[in-house]
Amino acid sequence: MDVERACKLVGAAIAEHRRAARMTQETLAERVESSPEWISQVERGVGTPSLALLVRVANALGTSVASLTSDLSRTADPSPEAVRLQAAVGGLDDRALRVLLDAAGALAREYPAVATLPDSTGKPDDKSAE
Repeated sequence: MDVERACKLVGAAIAEHRRAARMTQETLAERVESSPEWISQVERGVGTPSLALLVRVANALGTSVASLTSDLSRTADPSPEAVRLQAAVGGLDDRALRVLLDAAGALAREYPAVATLPDSTGKPDDKSAE
């Protein structure tokens, strides 16, 4: 993974946590002794935050640096097939997504060499090992 992609992932996580905390960029900037402009740049992935800033942001948002950087553990870029699948399912409603997940689970059970797919709760579907 390149630095630019890593910055975008971390920035998106910061923005998500900030919004969940119902906090403005201005408020976050005050709490971490930074500027709203810099927070905006970091959230957009155009600024590279220091470790010290990440720690202060995590503390201000009531989370951990690990939570803000958890998406970085996916070191490989998605395969072309994963990108196509994501684009194909992007417009589906919840019902259609459940049907698709059920079909994928059935496929995984039929072909056990395929990695275990998560169920609708996000946990691995242990039934595929049967």
